[in-house]
Amino acid sequence: MYLNAEIQPSAVVFFRPIAHLLLAVSSALWMVLWPAQPSSAAPATTSDLFISEYVEGSSNNKALEIYNGTGVAIDLSSGGYVIQFYSNGSSTASATILLTGTVADSDVFVFAHSSASSTILAVSDQTYGNFYNGDDAVVLKKGDTILDVIGQIGFRPDPEWGSDLVSTADNTLRRKSSICAGDPNGSDAFDPSVQWDGYAQDTFNGLGSHTADCATTAVALESASVSHSNEGVVIEWQTVSDLDHLGFHIQRREDRNPAWTQLTDTPIPSPSPGAPEGQHYHWTDSAIADNAFYHYRIDGVDLQGNVHPLHELTVVVGKPFQQWLPAILVANP
Repeated sequence: MYLNAEIQPSAVVFFRPIAHLLLAVSSALWMVLWPAQPSSAAPATTSDLFISEYVEGSSNNKALEIYNGTGVAIDLSSGGYVIQFYSNGSSTASATILLTGTVADSDVFVFAHSSASSTILAVSDQTYGNFYNGDDAVVLKKGDTILDVIGQIGFRPDPEWGSDLVSTADNTLRRKSSICAGDPNGSDAFDPSVQWDGYAQDTFNGLGSHTADCATTAVALESASVSHSNEGVVIEWQTVSDLDHLGFHIQRREDRNPAWTQLTDTPIPSPSPGAPEGQHYHWTDSAIADNAFYHYRIDGVDLQGNVHPLHELTVVVGKPFQQWLPAILVANP
């Protein structure tokens, strides 16, 4: 009797969503239970522009090189990028110059003294008539945000910051290739040897190009898991090592919503930043709703402040399909 029964078209309409729904739920549960594979290091980009070369040469041979490693071209004027000079220890800028033009990704923008040598002017993109000396602080800003500082605002060294070739007077400073972000703190003591290599006066051969090795040792995960408890959603993960690693951010989105929301205001810190051994981490999201699909993403933050998306996890909170099953199973006459 049942073998000869015909399936009505209306029944087919209602059984298909059940199959689709069960497939979606089983897929989500598979993502929760399957062990995470180690994540490979993702190419990193710099978060914004920074000064990659500083020339304080003889006479008017002065220039700044600004590097763009953000992954996109940047329109300087529309972005509100400016250079500021703070002369003789002043805490007020003696000059604020709006930068103009566009700097392509992985390219540099050279800002030079208008009376510099022809070698400097040949690679310059914008000039200005009154530059700094070796005891003046130099600041790169985007709007009201400080991106990079050479020197210390409000302090005048005697006679310079640093010493020998790695100093701000009568030398060329070139940013180390391992540096992928500017120094935004203009009030702390400045030691150029930490982030800069020094060259003799009137060294211009590197001006006009820069290489930043920012795709280095992004942290990798050995394992990751997510579970639901009375406290909320618990995410746990283990790193292979914490080399070049500062901490983690956690991102969350709900099912069918592509927009991620960062749940951590500051990075979850590594207990030993830069250590070769791995560490175990856990974090709890207590701000969750019942009966929902949640997707979580673990982002690593390296020592230069660059963010690397590492791994995604999915968890089912409650049993959301129970709300839909009664309606789905009711067949139209």
